[in-house]
Amino acid sequence: MQPSPTVEASKLAQIKPVVRYVDDEQAVIDTHFRLKPRLPQSSDSNPKRVRVLLEVEDEHGFHDETFAQVELQHLCGMVRMQLVVPQRWWPAGMGDQSLYRISLTLLKGRRILDQMQTTVGLTSVRVTDSHFDSRTFMVNGKPCEIHTIVPVDHVHEDALLPASGDSLIVVRDHYGSDNLFDSADLAGILMVQCVPISADGMPEKDLIEQISRLAAHPSLAGWCVSPQGKLSNSMAKQLKALDPIHPIIEHSPGNWAA
Repeated sequence: MQPSPTVEASKLAQIKPVVRYVDDEQAVIDTHFRLKPRLPQSSDSNPKRVRVLLEVEDEHGFHDETFAQVELQHLCGMVRMQLVVPQRWWPAGMGDQSLYRISLTLLKGRRILDQMQTTVGLTSVRVTDSHFDSRTFMVNGKPCEIHTIVPVDHVHEDALLPASGDSLIVVRDHYGSDNLFDSADLAGILMVQCVPISADGMPEKDLIEQISRLAAHPSLAGWCVSPQGKLSNSMAKQLKALDPIHPIIEHSPGNWAA
């Protein structure tokens, strides 16, 4: 008889905070996490339930935490936390670029098995139309008019960021690096990530991985899909299913996402 699975050797593979709702009174954050599979890879060798500690804190001394027993589905689980009167992230010139640190700890009794940390900014971004003709975002319910659009290609990614929050960086032909998005988070610069199209006319295969990597950045204002007929519609639906929080810009104005 095989022993029943325990969390004794479990390790975290990824944590991904998703801001489900935010206004000036409250914020709802779902922190998704995934465990590393055990070897040999068998459903019987992996735990079905884990105990975790979720902590949220900011640079001003705020701290909140919650313990949870989480049921796992395919090694994945989620913990929800609500914050009262959250410090929201704003583009430069509209407010502060507040960031929260999210820490998820995997526990066995009082013993720490593993821990991962990441940062998240609490912001809500909407577009007034999916074609972005007006060049206006609604950030936390207030209009943010874009006066300057700065396209960034892979070879120019290390260039200096714009100095004002009325500029928009459009990342073309590649997925932006962690350093680029981290810098934009701190500087208060909004960014649109174009979905690169491979040589066969299909979106890059690592789309799910890239969404998981970038979606928690408050500087991410949305995704852009180039007009490709039915492919464009299919990509927009896939993006919306994978990331229901950020807007989809279906047609780029001019040539800025070419």
